[in-house]
Order: sequence, then C-alpha cells, then structure tokens
Amino acid sequence: SQVVFQTYLRRIIDSYFIDVERFLFFKLSNIKSKLNKIEKNEYKGLNILGLLNYFKERIIELFDKENFNFNKSDFKNLTESYEKFIELFINMLLNPHPLMKFKNNYTVLAKTGNDGGRFILEKNIKTIEISIGSNLQTINFDALELLSNFLEVYESLDTNNNFIKIEWGNLSTGEDTLLNIYSRFFNVKPLVENQDSKHSNDNVIILLDEIEHSLHPEWQRTLLYKLVSFLPYVFSSSKSIQVILATNVPFLIADIPTSNVIYLERFKQRIVNQETGKVYFENKSGVSEKPSLSSQTFAANIHSLLMNNFFMSSTLGQLSETKITELIENLNGVGSTSKNTIKERKTYTAEEIKATIEVIGEPIIKNKLKSMYLNKYRDDKENTEIVQLIDNFQQTEKEIPDNVKDLLEKILRKTKNDKN
Repeated sequence: SQVVFQTYLRRIIDSYFIDVERFLFFKLSNIKSKLNKIEKNEYKGLNILGLLNYFKERIIELFDKENFNFNKSDFKNLTESYEKFIELFINMLLNPHPLMKFKNNYTVLAKTGNDGGRFILEKNIKTIEISIGSNLQTINFDALELLSNFLEVYESLDTNNNFIKIEWGNLSTGEDTLLNIYSRFFNVKPLVENQDSKHSNDNVIILLDEIEHSLHPEWQRTLLYKLVSFLPYVFSSSKSIQVILATNVPFLIADIPTSNVIYLERFKQRIVNQETGKVYFENKSGVSEKPSLSSQTFAANIHSLLMNNFFMSSTLGQLSETKITELIENLNGVGSTSKNTIKERKTYTAEEIKATIEVIGEPIIKNKLKSMYLNKYRDDKENTEIVQLIDNFQQTEKEIPDNVKDLLEKILRKTKNDKN
C-alpha cells in the first residue's frame, strides 16, 4: 500500500501544481522568488496536508502584501478541493475495504530519445481494484458507496487534469461502449436541468456518430429502442428530445421511417477553371439522389436495406462470392480466364467442386450448384461405375463363358470410347 500511496500521491501533487501554474501564471516568477526565501524550519515536520495548507496561506499572504489582483476565493477552493481528495485517498489506504486490492500492472509509454527517435517503454505501475460484484444480484453496496464517494470527490476537483484513470474491469469492448454511451447522458443531465443555465432546457438535441461500433449485431438491433426508452427518463424535464445519428449499419435505420433518413454518398464534381478553362473533377460528399433509396426503411428486411440503401453489390462475403463464381465457370465449361481480371481462374477437380458445394450455407445457391454438378458429372460417373464393375467381375470370375466374356469386353470398349 505504501508504493501505491507514493505513486498516486505524486500524480495528485503534480496535477495540483499544474493547476497552480495555470492559476498564477502572470506572477509565477515573482512567487517563486518569494517562496525561495522562506526558511525550512517554518514547514519542517508538516505532513502533506499541512504542507498544502501552509502553501495556500503563504500564497494568499503574499498576494495581499503585494496588492496583486488575485481571486483568493478561487485559489482557496482549488487548494481545499485537493486537500479533501488527498484526505479521502489517505483514509482509503489506511483503512482499506475488504474488497479493495492492490495490483501490479503496467502501462505502455511513447518516449523520445536524445537522438529524436521514438521508442516504446513498458512501465510497471500499481493499481487499485474495488470489486462491487459481477451482476445486480451480487452487488456489494458498501464497496459501491466507497467508489461513489471517491468519484464524487475526484469530480469535484477544480481541474482539467485527468491524473487518475478509472476503468471498469471484466467488460467486453461492446459492454464498455454501452456504459460510455449511457453514462455520458447522465453526466450532462445536471446541465440540462440547471434552471440558471443560459442554455434552454426545454429542447434537447443529441448528436450521435456511429455509436454502434464494437456492438454485437443483436445489441445494434435493439440499441435505438433502448435509447428511445432511456432518454425521456434521463431528460424528464425537457419538452422534446431530438436525436440525430450517423450510422453504417441497417439495424438502426430499420427502426426509422424513410422520411427521417438522409443518405450521404461520395461523388465527383466537375469543376472548370475560369482562367484557363481546364476541366477537372474533385471528390465531394453530399446527399444522395438515387431513386432506389426512396424505398421504405421502417421494419424493412435487413438484406433489402443492405442492397438498396447501403450501396452494397452483394450480401455474400467477397471470398465466398468469388469462389462460387469460379465453381460456376468450371461447371459451365467457361474458359480459364475472366474478362474482368487478368488473373487465371483456378480449375477445380470434381472432388474439389463437390466438397466446396457441401459447405455452402445458402440453400438456394447450394441446390443450384448441386444440380449443375450432377448434369456435368452424372454420365461420367455412370460410365466409371460400369467399367469398375466389369473389371471387378473379370478379376474374380475365372471361368466365364466365351459368349459372356465377349459381350463384357464389347461393353467395356464402348464405355471407354464414350468416355473419351
């Protein structure tokens, strides 16, 4: 715990003096020269809280003496907020909760060497872990209260420095994404409900940019429904809530009427240089005017949305689509090259084609390829089976009547000739 205390205390003090420097920058050189004249015995033996209080009193005394324009109240609040946080932090370490653990961890830092080159450095650090439970049924409310108090005091600091990083453990990327989304709404709730705010709280406009990232498709499918249910609860004092979102997935617009959907696409704009008359094209982005995008989106089929509203040429993976195209060319007897590519198409054996068809998941495509396969290889298969039966019969039967033997040889020759 001693190593943890030293690690975090250094971060806290560094942050405090960054804020002090920002607060007093216009008289910083004068302050340093004055403080250097203070005798050490004046603050000798003081603990960290005593030192902060001593520093605060000397700064205020100095500004009063020099008659500088200085907001004593703001500076006092700044220092006292840090004193309160340090006091809480010390109490947490001196009286650790049973569910609070100290863990060894590491962080990755980017450093610049003396030669100007950049290199990566792994640094061992100490972290504090507070276990509040794995689900709603196992929540330890004492640990939750401890964490809540810590966050409340930390957030009350008059600083822009995030010198302590807080992470939720055992969360997937998708779970962490959802936590960030919902917690941010709660974070801005006081601003919306503040009656003294210069911003109107009657109407709330929320801008969301691709919030579906890292979410499982099922979570993407239910995301808009949950937001529509959640937002009126958070912003209950608002008369209206408008949500504007940008997305690349069909699940979200499948819950939005067509009249509320705008499609954007890139296009080349023809531009003429007025001086030279030279024509060139510039890449632009704008609202799409494709007529196919007028189809209804609300409760629409996902595959239809992908093809018609998301500019997709296929809903199959590119690899599987290419493979199926090559199988079709083989089964149809198309040449080994395609007009669309200079790369030669791979020629597959009957066994390779059959094995590939068996692993196709789309039933319509699978059945069609099976039919094409049988049409191409059925006759060859029947001839091969006849030849094999005759060979086996001739090898196992020593005494075959001459007339039967002659007939079998004629059939064998005819079968082999047809095959060739």
